[in-house]
Amino acid sequence: MIICENFCIIEETYPFYENLNNEILIYLSKQSDKFYNLSYKTNVKAKMSAWNLNHDCFVPLCKWVASTIRTKIILGVPKIHFDELWISKYDLNDYTIPHSHVPSTFSFIYFLNCPKGSSPLIFTKSHKKIKPEVGKIVIFPANVLHHVPKNKCNNRIIIAGNISMPSPYPILTL
Repeated sequence: MIICENFCIIEETYPFYENLNNEILIYLSKQSDKFYNLSYKTNVKAKMSAWNLNHDCFVPLCKWVASTIRTKIILGVPKIHFDELWISKYDLNDYTIPHSHVPSTFSFIYFLNCPKGSSPLIFTKSHKKIKPEVGKIVIFPANVLHHVPKNKCNNRIIIAGNISMPSPYPILTL
């Protein structure tokens, strides 16, 4: 049996992206090459930071993501945990293989820099393409397979994250 699911995907533009992007790009300019310590070692075949970024410059974006989830996906959910947050920088011919972010609940991708030739985000099973645009954020269920085809430019930069929402009423804890 084959089942094709339909999932809600949020695609919006962060309202203050110019200020946010300037602050994050300044932060990135101060990092050494060691910052991208997971480069080419994961599903992301590009430069990649550690999964645990935690700096004040990311807080406004994370607050906005949490607010968007609370108002557009799960009304009033009390706790949203950002389990992982990282940056990927794609240069010419870099790509990401199809993958999901299970066991997280939601994932998001924020397009920080998108020069001409930046590859789209593609949801693998539906073939839905998300055009990269500076300031755009895409929030989607973490179990949805997605990938990025070979990039056709240098300096395509995204911020990605994984989010979980523990049940306030677990039926069983092991």
